[in-house]
Parts: sequence; structure tokens; C-alpha cells
Amino acid sequence: ARLSSLAASYKTNNTFLYKIGLNLWLLSYNEAVCLQFADGLLGVLVDIVRTVEAEKVLRVFLACLKNLVALRRLNEDLIDLGLLKIINLFSTRAWNDDDVVEDIKQMSEALHRDYKELSTFEKYHKEVMAGRLDWTPAHTNETFWRENINKFEKGEFELIRVLGATLKSPDASPKSICVALNDIGEFARNHARGKNIIAEMGGKERVMELLNHEDATVRKHALLC
Repeated sequence: ARLSSLAASYKTNNTFLYKIGLNLWLLSYNEAVCLQFADGLLGVLVDIVRTVEAEKVLRVFLACLKNLVALRRLNEDLIDLGLLKIINLFSTRAWNDDDVVEDIKQMSEALHRDYKELSTFEKYHKEVMAGRLDWTPAHTNETFWRENINKFEKGEFELIRVLGATLKSPDASPKSICVALNDIGEFARNHARGKNIIAEMGGKERVMELLNHEDATVRKHALLC
């Protein structure tokens, strides 16, 4: 917990951050300790590799994450935190250190393998309920909607209610609103009673209001919904 708070506090101090990374890397060889990383530290680690530019610092944190990924027991959380997207991006970059290249390659293979094994609908459900809407593959996959549409009936259309709440939330980002509009539109098109259910929930009125949203992308998705 102490290292986690220090790492979060000193993200702009590369010298100090490197020393913290070395300690975390050494700890990552102990499986029992690694499993405790799930208690808040995973998010800090992913955030550091997402934002830090110094390759020396990135190298030690990537080495730490490589050990965590090798365990497989934390990979679902790491994928949800966005590590796979970061690794995909890193795979296209040129690196001076061959160890970094190898660590990225190993993590990419392991995370892609586990991503495929996770239930697509389970991941979608988790994303929506956590309020972390992003353009992950399921949102624009016609097969996903066709094969899973009846699952949206669970909990009296709980997922649709959550998506509707996103449209009304003053704190929702334009991207979250766009994803929610996309999904509500897909539900309306693919479910036999989709349009009626959306209307009964007051979604139609909110979509009409979003046609006047200040963000042009939101207006576009409201029009397509």
C-alpha cells in the first residue's frame, strides 16, 4: 500500500519512480505478494506505463507487469484497466532496449490469449456496469448483438437502464454518451421490442435532446441512434 501511494504521488519524478519500480519488480517474483497488487496497485502500474515517457522507467515497470501477466490470475483485471490497449500501442513503437521489446511481445501474446478466452458478453456487462464505456470491439460487432440480444432482458433490462442513465448523467464524457447511444440503437434494432422498451424508459426523449448537444460527435450518434 505504501509503495502504491508513493508511485501514484511521484509519477512525474522519474528518478524516484525508477527506484519504486525496482522494488515492485523484485516483489513481483513472489506470487503471494503479486496477488495483493490487485488491491489498488494494478491501476497505478497501468497508469504509470500509460503516461511515463522515460524508457528507463518504463522498462522496469514493464518488467514488473510481465511477471504479473505471467501469473494469469490478474490478467482479466489488467485487461479491464486497459493494459492490452497500451501493449498493442507499444508493439508499434521503436525501442532501444531489446529486453523491452521481448517483454512487450510476451505480454501481448499472453493478454491476447486470455482476452479471447474471456466471455465477450461478460466483458461487455462488466464494462457497462463499471461505467467505463469505451469503443471495445463488442459495441460495433453485429454478431455480438445478434447472438446476445436476449441476454439484455436480464434484471428487467438492467444494462439498458444503465446505458440510459449514462445519457442523462451530467458527468458522462462525450465518448461515453456516444457509446451508450450506439448500444441503445443496436438494442432497438436487434430486439423484437427494442424500440418500445427504449420509449417506455424515456430514452427516446433523451436521444432527441442530445440532437442539440454541444459536441458534434454526440449529435451525430444521436441522429444515428
